[in-house]
Amino acid sequence: MLLPACKQIYFYLDFAEDCLEFADQRTVLVQDRFHKLLVFANNEKHKTAEFRDINNKERTEAMRPNNLVNGIEFDIIFYESTKCTQDCKFRKFSFPVSFVVQCNSKKYQMSCSKSIGIEFQELSTPPEKETVDFRERNIIFYMKSLGQFSVFESDLVRDHCLCAEPENGLYKLALKKVTKSIDEETHLELVT
Repeated sequence: MLLPACKQIYFYLDFAEDCLEFADQRTVLVQDRFHKLLVFANNEKHKTAEFRDINNKERTEAMRPNNLVNGIEFDIIFYESTKCTQDCKFRKFSFPVSFVVQCNSKKYQMSCSKSIGIEFQELSTPPEKETVDFRERNIIFYMKSLGQFSVFESDLVRDHCLCAEPENGLYKLALKKVTKSIDEETHLELVT
């Protein structure tokens, strides 16, 4: 299923204060091109997300309604442009989104760090705010659909996309500088 199934809208690359507003939210599973599921882990030292092989029994158990422990279902929040200044630049055919995951009854917002890494910050307030301003550009990723897959480019760190990066025999969620037009490591699939 291709996401989002909504009207074609042009979005801004450099948004001004309160330039993006909430449009839609969907709960999805995120898979890499090998169909490994993205799983969030909240260890005492690190909050990470890795792509793992999950069997059908584990997947069914993790997706139980009201399972507040799972760390497997991500809320993808779609934004649309508001009335901005004319200084904003357009990015055609990309949708600004952010990701939130729930684990052990807490919610975590995915964001980019200036050191070109992925971080998860615990949310003390619900993420369903009406608008996002320029100070929060670290949580915004621009989603571009490529058939069954999507690519998510960071707004904070341009030309860097979410990817499944190999590390010690596992695949972790990371940012990768995209230097070619087709980079399969950045192809992620959203499953509803």
